[in-house]
Amino acid sequence: MTDNCEIVAALPETLVNGTTATPAQYCHVEEPFRPQFKGLGSYTLPKVAVSVSATFQSNPGGRLAANYNVPNQVIAPSLGRSLSGGANATINLVAPATRFGARINQFDVRAAKLLKFGRMRSQFSVDVYNLLNSDATQSYNQTYVLNGAWLTPTLILPARFAKLTVQLDF
Repeated sequence: MTDNCEIVAALPETLVNGTTATPAQYCHVEEPFRPQFKGLGSYTLPKVAVSVSATFQSNPGGRLAANYNVPNQVIAPSLGRSLSGGANATINLVAPATRFGARINQFDVRAAKLLKFGRMRSQFSVDVYNLLNSDATQSYNQTYVLNGAWLTPTLILPARFAKLTVQLDF
């Protein structure tokens, strides 16, 4: 929860800070409960000396906004003055904590073969990241322009890939 209502009542000029304007009605915002889930498991198969492990994480998507760049000449008549420096103001057209991106799930696995040569130990492993090849969107274009690219994905979860590793202990 965020509550800035007392500050806004005493100092209304804090509603415009830098290039972002926030309406007074959003001085008190309660975000819904959006949990994260994470798990890790590991086991070594003793007879074949193979170690297997897996991780899973499920994170809620980030907040979404529709940031609209309002020119000074549009704002000045309603304020009765120009903004300082004649700058533009960016206003979020979406109420805070009401729209969120999709949940991001990722499943990673590892298998490693353990070998011993006298006093020396070695481990050959393969890691597979994003095993289920999820293409979840991690971030979006949040700049609103009429008929523009609002909410176009700007970053997605990297595709499934593998990593080979050799470790020598002596």
